Amino acid sequence: MSIPDLAELFNFKSPHTVRNYVDYLKQAFLLVGLKKFSQKSKQRMVGEKVYAVDVALMNQRENAFAGENLGWPLETMVLIHLIRKCKFEGWDVYYLKERSGECDFVVCDGNKVLQCVQVSYDSSLAKTRKREINGLLLAHRLTKCETLLLLTDHEYEEVDMDGLHIQIKPVYEWCTEIT
Repeated sequence: MSIPDLAELFNFKSPHTVRNYVDYLKQAFLLVGLKKFSQKSKQRMVGEKVYAVDVALMNQRENAFAGENLGWPLETMVLIHLIRKCKFEGWDVYYLKERSGECDFVVCDGNKVLQCVQVSYDSSLAKTRKREINGLLLAHRLTKCETLLLLTDHEYEEVDMDGLHIQIKPVYEWCTEIT
């Protein structure tokens, strides 16, 4: 989310007004913000990603249910479940983004990274699979976390790459796990 871009899109004179409206929507639990992961706490304060809390709000976009767009609602559902689960444990959830790639979610207990999670509706295409696994490998390089998970709509697999174990499983199974 870019406040200046939203201000321009909706013809607001001040980006401050847009920031206020986004904050109001977050306070009303319509939006949820996710901070960017960094080992430095100052850098965690900038670069927020914003998600709609209710995935039904996403279906108003053109082509909302086209195959290539089904990943966004799935990613949002994973985030909502992660927030619920992590709040109970006292953990934090971030996203990781670098020039060379990104990882959807990084779960932390204080400064210790517990898990890196990627979400893809369908990772059967070679290009998609490579992007998602590279995101997990990037997260590992930056965080040293070895618990890597790729959540999909329906795929099961265990992948060993570069001496790391990546678990691929459906979101519905992951959501029903106790721990």
